[in-house]
Amino acid sequence: MEEDVIADWLVENKILTVALEGNIDQSQYCDRLKGIVEFLGTKLSLEELTKIWKMQQNDQHMTVVDNIHSIMAATAVHLNSAQLDHLFRLIQKAWKEENERMREKLLSLIGTIGRDSKHPKTTNKVLELLWDLAHLPAIPNSHLEHALKEHLTILSESYSINMQVKNKYICKCVEDVKRGTLVVPAMRQLHLIAKGKNNKYDKSIPTDLHKNHDIIKLITHSLMKSHRTCVNTSGGGQVTPHMLVDGRYTHAEHVRVHLEFLAFILEVGVLYIHWHRAREIWECLVGNQDAIDYDKETCFDWFKSGLNDLEAETQQHLFTQKLLKQDPASLSPKNFDCFKAYFETVNQNNQSLRKSGPNLVVEKLDLLGLEFMWQVALENPNEDIANVAIRQLMKMYYTSLALKLKKDTISVHKRFIAECYNRLEDATVTLGGSAIAFAISKANKALTAATLPDVASLPSPSRYARLLTIERLLQLAETYVTTVEDQHTCTRTILPHEASYQGHPITMHVSCDIPKHEFTLVGHSNESLRSVRTKIAIRLKTNTDNVQIAANDAMLLPSKDQKLLRQLSFEEEQSLTVKQTMVSSIQYNTRNDEQINISFQPRTAYAMELERSLPGVVMATGGQVFEMLYQLADLDEPRITERVRNLLRLIPTDPSVVEALDNICRNNEDAESLEGSPVKAHRQVLQDLFTTSSQSSMSAFRVLYNLEVLNACLMPANHEDNGIQSTRRFREAFLNAGGLSLIVNILQKDAIPSDADEETRRGCYSICIQLARFVLCGQTTTALIENDLSILSSSQQEATLDSSCFSSSNISSSSPRKSGLWNRMNSFGSAGGDFTGKDGTEVAISVIQTMSSAEYTSMISQFMRVSWAAAAGRLYLASSNQSNHGLSYSIGRRSRQSSTGSATSSSSESDVQHLQSGVCLLKSKVSAGDAMIARDALELLVACLQLRSQLLNSFYSLPSVNDFIIEILLASAHPDVRTAAMEQLYALATTRIQDSPHLLQPKLFLIQVFIKAHVPLWLTSTYTRSSNLRLLSQCKQYFNLRCLLFERLTVEEQTILGVNPRSMLEDEIEWLSNFESGACEESAVEVENQLITGHLLLMKNLLTCEDIDKKQIGKQLIGSMLNEYLFPASRIILANANNSRVTSNLNLNPKLACNTAKSAAYDLLVTLCDNCSDNLSQVAQHLSLMHHQPSASVQMQWDLSPPVDGRSPSKYVGLKNGGATCYMNSVIQQLYMIPGIREVKYFYISCNIY
Repeated sequence: MEEDVIADWLVENKILTVALEGNIDQSQYCDRLKGIVEFLGTKLSLEELTKIWKMQQNDQHMTVVDNIHSIMAATAVHLNSAQLDHLFRLIQKAWKEENERMREKLLSLIGTIGRDSKHPKTTNKVLELLWDLAHLPAIPNSHLEHALKEHLTILSESYSINMQVKNKYICKCVEDVKRGTLVVPAMRQLHLIAKGKNNKYDKSIPTDLHKNHDIIKLITHSLMKSHRTCVNTSGGGQVTPHMLVDGRYTHAEHVRVHLEFLAFILEVGVLYIHWHRAREIWECLVGNQDAIDYDKETCFDWFKSGLNDLEAETQQHLFTQKLLKQDPASLSPKNFDCFKAYFETVNQNNQSLRKSGPNLVVEKLDLLGLEFMWQVALENPNEDIANVAIRQLMKMYYTSLALKLKKDTISVHKRFIAECYNRLEDATVTLGGSAIAFAISKANKALTAATLPDVASLPSPSRYARLLTIERLLQLAETYVTTVEDQHTCTRTILPHEASYQGHPITMHVSCDIPKHEFTLVGHSNESLRSVRTKIAIRLKTNTDNVQIAANDAMLLPSKDQKLLRQLSFEEEQSLTVKQTMVSSIQYNTRNDEQINISFQPRTAYAMELERSLPGVVMATGGQVFEMLYQLADLDEPRITERVRNLLRLIPTDPSVVEALDNICRNNEDAESLEGSPVKAHRQVLQDLFTTSSQSSMSAFRVLYNLEVLNACLMPANHEDNGIQSTRRFREAFLNAGGLSLIVNILQKDAIPSDADEETRRGCYSICIQLARFVLCGQTTTALIENDLSILSSSQQEATLDSSCFSSSNISSSSPRKSGLWNRMNSFGSAGGDFTGKDGTEVAISVIQTMSSAEYTSMISQFMRVSWAAAAGRLYLASSNQSNHGLSYSIGRRSRQSSTGSATSSSSESDVQHLQSGVCLLKSKVSAGDAMIARDALELLVACLQLRSQLLNSFYSLPSVNDFIIEILLASAHPDVRTAAMEQLYALATTRIQDSPHLLQPKLFLIQVFIKAHVPLWLTSTYTRSSNLRLLSQCKQYFNLRCLLFERLTVEEQTILGVNPRSMLEDEIEWLSNFESGACEESAVEVENQLITGHLLLMKNLLTCEDIDKKQIGKQLIGSMLNEYLFPASRIILANANNSRVTSNLNLNPKLACNTAKSAAYDLLVTLCDNCSDNLSQVAQHLSLMHHQPSASVQMQWDLSPPVDGRSPSKYVGLKNGGATCYMNSVIQQLYMIPGIREVKYFYISCNIY
């Protein structure tokens, strides 16, 4: 049959009407209905179209709406013009009546009709309809954008659209932009039309836009107009990025759409923006007083990314007339990035820079904008911007210079140094750096004010800005020196200041896998990596070229061999991983000799000239820079002081200080020309260099620097350093000139001003103490540690006192280092003595021995103050007056002759301005540097006390000496300080005074201190406040020393002290019985164990005192110690031997939980039994009764374990393996852990049902 016949039959029989009454909400039914409607096509009557359309009304479900729209979209392709017009009228009517959601559906329907249409007329009607809908006044933004999206899709994808139709709507968009209506969507639509489908640009569109509409001008003027509109909309208020400009789109959207479209036109159309247009954009978004940060940042981004879209002349104009006219201090990161990009491009255009791969090469020194780069680096407060600017300056002044400009390196360095120096001079005006320059500036203003009145009123730059400039200049100089000298890989003979003296000790634990080898090296922070690599190579018996070193998860390449360990961030305890490679066939012995003698080989003239041309060496030549750096350090600005310190470390030592110290070593014939005796002249030199006073020009900073130079003279970093004529001769001359007294005087409380910064004070104290130790024993700190390590490695038994645990066996042991400075001072002349330093040590010892009583007392007083202040982590307190009012500790009960007491903290941390009891408790952490000062100062104190033991009364009578002893032994937060205090005080206690019978022996004095001190170590519980809990956790060293002091105390000593060890033992037994154990947390359990262990060890040592009745003490102690503290499970099992079940609520766990406490208890029992048969019988009887009772039931068990201990902390016990029963045991344990089974079992047991 023909289609027309079928169509006519369908119409005559109203088949469609019948079909529309079906399930229109079902998609399958809808597909069949859609086929009928498409088949009818033009034969559909307008009434049927209307009926189909109205089926979606009356609040139908959205599924029905979607199905109807699907039918209408499919039908529209087959409709004639009249039918299509009718459908559009229905759509327009529905638009007016329906809600927002339905309008979204209608827009999608219109778009589908336009995309599917194959007739240009239909497509054009759809485009017109969508355009008109988008321009309805009240249309929401979402509908507007949806309409334009459908409109763009039709323009891009419809086959019936030609270029003429696109141009028509391009013109309409341009008209919208010109009228200022819907600017954002119109410009966005233009952008998308030109972009094409899948970003297939039609380059003809940007060209036509530029040719026919002057699109660049149009966009620029539209941007300016939008900005003015936004300002007017704000009504004089602050413009914000989110402010609506036209009631629809924000200010940020307007700016972004304009600039993105303009960038697209320039790029795709291969067009360039001229200077007047670029200037208009800049003035609108940056130069405009109403421009906000968003405008500026967006503009900077745009000009940077579109740099190549500007003509070379435009780039030059924008750079010189706009970018360089900005305030360098106010540049933002994006602003600086924009400036940097134009700086490089403009200078490339001027042939001043040349591109070489990814890098730039400087061909001419007069770079355009270089002065502005300086200003940014010096004045911008943003550290990130300043750092980038500094790196850029490094490239422009050295690293990126062309080879022809680097021929005369000295001139290159002098140019940069002079630039920094001149700027420093300018910046120090009004800051005390150049009084003459300040006076000239004031005079110029006064003279000019008559003709130019405004000049006199001009404000000087703010102090902050000047200080920032100074700091940045110092950073620039530091960076320049580091950048250039890092490339110098030859061995240095003109050392940087920092590399000339020994820093703080560093212990390096070296681990080598192939071959397997582990050892320890000792160095110092100012030692070079090359030196460490050489030491490792010698230990491994290989060449340095074969040694690869890794530290802190980073490989240390040979290019870093010149770096010092401090610069590589080495810690005091540093782990090194070493790998040995075989890259050289040279034999070890030959190579090793070369390594050892390398410093003695003559250097070539070229190498020497190359070293003299280094910037640090050039900077230090003449010495003019040092005076300025000293002045800057005196500005009392911590950041500047630190920068000065860093720069001084990098350049060679001040020649004036070296010359002043070198004068001390001159022969007496040379010194006779000076006024007075040579010794007096030398002393005056030292006084001038190391004394701070109102009459002296030396600040604390300069004293520290001079001490570092002195350190280099006495203890050079490497022994081949010949900067001073002879280290040995200098040492003797220094001591003869009163050097030791001078060092000690620097430690006096008034020697360093109270306002000196902490780093300077720490450095002064540290070096003074190092030097004092060196002149007294003739060995440096690193040499002492190396010697100790060699002794320990050769020893077959552990000699160090382990501070991590208690043990009765290690209380009296001591390592070589811990034997004290006094023993080292007496070791000269032995096989291991340092004969080169013997004469100097004798001179130093004689200086101390010939001191007056007042001088000696002052010296030991200051050693005590420095040690105490460092142990507290408050070095500034060493310069304060001591207070008699301390921050005492809380107590438990008062015991007879026990170290207990009470009080609460009476001052806050910020109120403490004096050394007083409790000051160490105010800091929970003490730095490693302060701990080292505390340890070394204490060792010096004890050595001086041992050297002149007849003056010990001077020490006994020092103010707060009792508090000092308890503080460093118990309260200091650093364990190394407490351990050193225990060792040194014990060394003092073993010192015997021979010819002074009326002088109290040190041991007895220390016991008196312990008895009188009030510390909370006799509390009956560890549930206490935080300060007391901290003392309890730090009590190991206190109890260790107390035990050593009370061990074998004679009756005579007891009488002198007025102490009764028996009463003290009774107090300890009473404390032990009253102590409540209940700690649950692991840290609290550890504290509790430490406390109990300390008391048990104290009881053990009290038992060694004369006239102690061990039998009586044993009656009180043995039973409870065995039954409660060690074996409660055994006691309970024996007590219930006749019962069928052990009572479940009894505690089977011993009171002593940790092994150290148990070991202390065992030692206590052994001491009780020593020379006391009654106690031995009592202990044996208890142990036999508990663990060795015969039982017929267990006679056949070969692996019987006696009931020694209670249950584990988990409260569970295992099952004994009877022999291949582990599987059964595991099943039983699994069943027990199931609550239901366990409860049923217990039920039957309770009911006696078996």
